[in-house]
Amino acid sequence: MEIEEVRHFDAFLELEPSWSELLGRSQRNSFFLSHAWFRCCWPDDPDTKPLILLIREGGRLVGIAPLQLRHTTWRIFPVRMVDLMHNQDSPFADVILARTESKAVFHAVIEHLVNVSGWHLLSFNKLTQGSETDALLSGLLDTRPHLRTGDAVSPVLISDGTWSEFWSSRTQRFRKTVRNVINRLERLGQVSVEDLGSSATPTQCLDIFRRVAQRSWKANLPVSILRNPSVARFFEELTQTLRARAQLRFWVLSIDGEPVATEYHVQDGDAVYALRSDFDERLRDASPGAYLNYAITRSYFDEGVRRYEMGPGDAEYKRRWATEETQLDTVWVFNRTPYARALYQLERRAVPGLRAARAWLPRFATRTAL
Repeated sequence: MEIEEVRHFDAFLELEPSWSELLGRSQRNSFFLSHAWFRCCWPDDPDTKPLILLIREGGRLVGIAPLQLRHTTWRIFPVRMVDLMHNQDSPFADVILARTESKAVFHAVIEHLVNVSGWHLLSFNKLTQGSETDALLSGLLDTRPHLRTGDAVSPVLISDGTWSEFWSSRTQRFRKTVRNVINRLERLGQVSVEDLGSSATPTQCLDIFRRVAQRSWKANLPVSILRNPSVARFFEELTQTLRARAQLRFWVLSIDGEPVATEYHVQDGDAVYALRSDFDERLRDASPGAYLNYAITRSYFDEGVRRYEMGPGDAEYKRRWATEETQLDTVWVFNRTPYARALYQLERRAVPGLRAARAWLPRFATRTAL
């Protein structure tokens, strides 16, 4: 198989037709593996360089590995890392493999990366546990130094029946809690819930998105759309892209016409993925986010949405609605250079001992005090 490296944005843009054709022949035809998604995610950090691998057999494109090379740290040690291209809002990451040649294509990707110099760690991050790539990777790494870590859990609601059936399956305590939230919020004024994804312009959606985010407890976090120019650029481009593809679900809860909570979702076939949520911190006690989540969930049942991915984070309010969960893992592959092997040995031998010591010290201090 022939492998070509694409590192520049102009060359990446030219790949759109062949990328879309291959995605249609792959096991996982998702928007989050589309050319349009990676155009939005294209890194603008000087410490992160794109590395797209194109795998061809007999001149035909049979695989794409959307990667990036980053200067970052492992524990406290500086490393050069190759990982799957993603950002803070990616629900998962993966490679794109032609359905009939997936094993051979993935093997070619691994062999190519093993022979590429200049990296210490290879990271298959945000990898869906049990996916085809996860299975292929597990079968190729027996002889290579590697680690697997849990990345995140994403609660999922599968809507197999009607809303009435689902609602009846929840506990009486849960239903009572939701009714209390509804009553409490509706006492504050005229409540409305709208999906503006198809009716408002991208500019209007982003204006509301920012207005609510400004009053959220997340407003000053490093990944806030208000503080981080890269995040702002990402959502500006993503909103334009989703609106043009009729895949934007932008939910807004308003009280007396004033937006107080938002949910930014992506429609991907019969599945919907939640990327971001915000609510006005001044109304925390009234639980506007919980009210909006109730309205959205009920609407998705009525629309026939099959799968509602609530986003990484094992929050209690998500678990109450979920019927199952998606486990995301990261598989770390260490290069065979002395520095990378030293990092691997440190992780395998020193870190477990340090963790045990950290757990032991408080117990020792308690016994000493007694």
